[in-house]
Amino acid sequence: MKSLHHRCVTEITVALLVCLGLTGGLRSAAFAQASPEQGGPEYVERYEYRLNADGTFTLIETVEHTVMRDRDIDSAGRYGYTFDPDYQTFRVIDAWVEQPDGTRTGVAPDSVLVRPSPEARDAPGFMSTKTATLLFPQVQVGTKTHVKAEVVIVKPFPFGFNIVHGAGLFETADVDILIDAPKSLHLTVGQRDGFTISDRTEGGRRHIEAQAHVRDVSWDDREHHMPSYSDLSPFFVASTLSSYEELAGLYNKFAAGKDAVTPEIRALADKVAAGKTGRKAARALYDWVTHHIRYVFVSLNAESNWIPHDAATVLKNGFGDCKDHTVLLQALLSAEGIASEPVLVSWSKDRRDWPIASAQAFNHMIIYLPEYDLYANPTDEMAPFGVLDSDLRDKLVLHNGPNPRVSRTPDVTPDDARFTMRGAVTIAADGSIAGTAKADMSPMLERSLRYRLSDKEDRRNAMESRLSGMIPRGDWTGDLKTSDARDLDTPLTLTAEWSASRVLRFDQAGFILPGLPEFAPQASAQSYLGRGKPRLYPYHLEPKKFHWHFTVTPPPGQGFRALPPRVHVEKDVGLYTATYKLEKNVLVVDRQLVIKEREAKAAESDEVEDLARAVLNDVGSIVGLKEAAKAISGEG
Repeated sequence: MKSLHHRCVTEITVALLVCLGLTGGLRSAAFAQASPEQGGPEYVERYEYRLNADGTFTLIETVEHTVMRDRDIDSAGRYGYTFDPDYQTFRVIDAWVEQPDGTRTGVAPDSVLVRPSPEARDAPGFMSTKTATLLFPQVQVGTKTHVKAEVVIVKPFPFGFNIVHGAGLFETADVDILIDAPKSLHLTVGQRDGFTISDRTEGGRRHIEAQAHVRDVSWDDREHHMPSYSDLSPFFVASTLSSYEELAGLYNKFAAGKDAVTPEIRALADKVAAGKTGRKAARALYDWVTHHIRYVFVSLNAESNWIPHDAATVLKNGFGDCKDHTVLLQALLSAEGIASEPVLVSWSKDRRDWPIASAQAFNHMIIYLPEYDLYANPTDEMAPFGVLDSDLRDKLVLHNGPNPRVSRTPDVTPDDARFTMRGAVTIAADGSIAGTAKADMSPMLERSLRYRLSDKEDRRNAMESRLSGMIPRGDWTGDLKTSDARDLDTPLTLTAEWSASRVLRFDQAGFILPGLPEFAPQASAQSYLGRGKPRLYPYHLEPKKFHWHFTVTPPPGQGFRALPPRVHVEKDVGLYTATYKLEKNVLVVDRQLVIKEREAKAAESDEVEDLARAVLNDVGSIVGLKEAAKAISGEG
């Protein structure tokens, strides 16, 4: 993002944050948190574009920010703009600070600092961009900062004019975008959720105005497990692209020949494939690229934001971004006679498609193997071959290659996100417990755990956090082991062992039934409960199927006084069941949670909370012990 204030993103400046160099222009929720009750919009923003027929243009942007809280002072005290001097010039026209008493102070020109942008200085990115930063003096609560700046695009961007503006979901704002363009210039505009657009032609020029006015919002309205803010916020986009297929054609033109098979690439492909053919060879080549090519984003001009380095260079360097990983894998596959296509996609929490075709809709590149109808993400070093994480599922994708086309990646089903844990818990006569457990999961869920548990320290910390939450008192020890997290061809498994001294008290009416430490990649059930008021926004859920099956053995000569009741809660959004039975005095516990939907409407919040409460109540089941002769038998 160009600055803490700036919501507009042109093709060159968005190259700073993701491997394709493109990201949305919606302000992050991490920035200023305003209180609209104090009156007036927090942000007033105006962006005036004058486009030329040759693809160059001038932008005049005006941003005013009223400081509502102490926490806003740091972000409001500076304004920044990142630009590429090969394509853009930047200057501040005027800037001032207005205090609550109406006193206005101009900002001196020497307050504008121009230096290489942070992304241009720091690994893993290497860019030619610079950042102009303006520092405002004497900023306090009630201060209004103002800046008006001019950006001149002196050289057309290779993929045309692509901009996006948004208004914050919880920030009061007035956003005004004006575009003045030649009538002959093909320009498409679109909006979502709050922008109004007027479009007229006069005297050979086209005049477009888009406005959004955000009121009656509050950061207090934030809710757990919301969809991405970008999917809910007012949103405006404009582009000179006529279609996504046109974008693919431009990419193909610039990337032509980059996947050439050199003798070195052919030799490597033959060595890695080692006689394998077809899908097995493709898997081996994918594994090699993910493990041997470091992720480094190198962008020295607007073309390199989009265009990969040639495969031979990527191989020689041993590093590259998503485009570079993809082009090298293309070349290696081609050397073994396997067809592939580079595919543009948005790797993000965003779910909604854009209203028009725009280069800004994509921020990542993956690969597609048409012979196997298979997508793979070679920059994701912990994703097995052909496995996409949830943020890449059911996404609009643009296939580049001989036959450009728009398609979608496969959606997620509960079976795609399966996690099963089996184990046993033994209770000793003094109230100590000991347990063992083993977990396996579907490849999609392996990915996140491979990252989280890839080394010994991570596993130790994970075990400690699970046991400390499960056994709040007493001395406990535990050990967590996994199969090789970096061996993508072997399914990931977890095994855990633990013990805790004298943590159960039998002289009380009962105690919480001991269970298994929780390693399934999911948020706590407690976090899905509401705050005593109607839900405003949908729940972001993700389909999943979790299964826990374990036994609990009582102390010698003891048995269970009563069993927890069966549980069966089924809603449109999902299902939770639990059964309890005795087998030779050993309690057998079987629990299952299934989430069927990726998103639940706000009106379905009662269903989500019913499932969450069912889980919480069940895992908190109280049991007691009696002498074996007096204990119950059978099912609960």
